Amino acid sequence: GIFIPVYNSKLQIQVLQIRLDNPRNKNKYMWFSSSEKNGGCSSGSPVQICGDIYGSKAVYVTEGPLKCQIAHFLSGKPFIAVAGVNQQKGLEKIFDSLRINGKCKMIIDAFDMDDNTNPNVKKGHNDLMLLARRYGFEPYRITWDRNYK
Repeated sequence: GIFIPVYNSKLQIQVLQIRLDNPRNKNKYMWFSSSEKNGGCSSGSPVQICGDIYGSKAVYVTEGPLKCQIAHFLSGKPFIAVAGVNQQKGLEKIFDSLRINGKCKMIIDAFDMDDNTNPNVKKGHNDLMLLARRYGFEPYRITWDRNYK
């Protein structure tokens, strides 16, 4: 597989995710950790940050560190990524910090568009909208052709 670094706002690597060459149980990604070992440590599924989230009025939220890095690289926009659409707990600390220290006014949902066929993705969209409002941001959702992820 390949290692995918997961960065914080200071461009420090927090953890590595592995994109498996031969996926197990249809899961293409796994965390590089020792959580299954005696006395091992979990990755904690941290939030990835790409770009200057504190200096921008709008911040995009997506799922997956690799997608976050590619989207930021191609667009130049600031992105935050959670490991999965329903792993949003780490966003609370970041949203609070953004509210206090940043220029951000809008949180833009850039999750996958398969919410019409996947109830977990639909829940993730709804939860992100509620969380953004709770921290005083205007939530928006970008859309694209549902035939393409």
